[in-house]
Amino acid sequence: MLTETVIKDFKKTVEGYSSSSTDKEVKDVFSKIERIANQAPAIYDSENIGNYLAKRNEVLNTLVEDYFSLSMSKEFPLISEELFGLKRKLTLEGKGNNYSVIHDETTKEDPKNKSYTGSGEKVSRKNLIVPLFVYTPLFNKEHKAELGSFSRTVRKSNWEYGSQTVRQSVKLSAKLPGIIGPNLREAARNAMSHYYSILSEMFTSPIASEILYKNSTEPEIGAIWIPTAESIIVQSKEKVIEQRNLDPAMIITARGKKYLVDTWQVDYEEPFESYLREFTTGNLKGKIK
Repeated sequence: MLTETVIKDFKKTVEGYSSSSTDKEVKDVFSKIERIANQAPAIYDSENIGNYLAKRNEVLNTLVEDYFSLSMSKEFPLISEELFGLKRKLTLEGKGNNYSVIHDETTKEDPKNKSYTGSGEKVSRKNLIVPLFVYTPLFNKEHKAELGSFSRTVRKSNWEYGSQTVRQSVKLSAKLPGIIGPNLREAARNAMSHYYSILSEMFTSPIASEILYKNSTEPEIGAIWIPTAESIIVQSKEKVIEQRNLDPAMIITARGKKYLVDTWQVDYEEPFESYLREFTTGNLKGKIK
C-alpha cells in the first residue's frame, strides 16, 4: 500500500488501531483491586508470606494501570503500540552533499542502494526505513519530529586541499502541518480534565493512591501524523575526518615486560618513532622503518 493511500485513510487507520472500554470493564477492575488488597495469605510462615506479598504487589500494580487505561479509554480510545511500529520505506538521492526523497512506499521499493554518474557528478541512492507515524509534543515552539538519519564516509578531491575523507551526516525531519487553533486547545483541556478526574477517583482507594504516588508521571499532549514525501526536510552536513596517528607496532610480552618487535606505517598517517625512542631501551636499529 502506498503511503499516499494511507494518508488519505489516516482517520480510519488510527481508529483501526484503537479500542474503547465500557463502564462494566472499569468497575470489574476496581472490584478486583479492592478484593485482592484485602486478601490475606493462607499460610503463615515468613517465606510464603514474603512471596505472597510480592506477587500481590505485582498484581495490584498491573490492575491499577489497567484501571487507569480503561477509565481513559471510555472517553478517548486507547491506541495500540503496534501503530507506532508501522514503517515506511524512503529512497533518497544524493548529489554531492544534497539529498532529496525520490521514492516513498510502505511495503515495496524499486530503487536500490547504489551510486551512479549523472551529468558528470557522482549520484548516490540510499534506502531508509523510518516510522510511518511521527510524533511531536504540542504547545511548544518546535512542532518538529525526527524521522531518521544515516551517515556515510566518502573520499573527495579538490584543487585547494587535495584528497580528503569526509563524513556526511543526513537527518530527516518533518514539521507539523497547520496551526493549533481554539478548537484544538479546547480538546486538549478536555483531555487533561478527564485525566485528573480519573486520578481523583483513584485516590479514594488507599492501595491505588499509593501505587499512583510511587509511579507518578506527568501527562503530555502531542500530535501524530504521516508526513508526505514532499514535506520531509532533509538536512545534510559534511565534516572532514582528520587523519589520526594509528601506526601500529608489534610487541612481544614476556614475563610481564613488553619488547618491541617491529613497526609499520599506515598510509596518510604520521610516524611516531620519537615516542618509541623516548620510552624504549635497547638497540632500535632495524626495528623502525
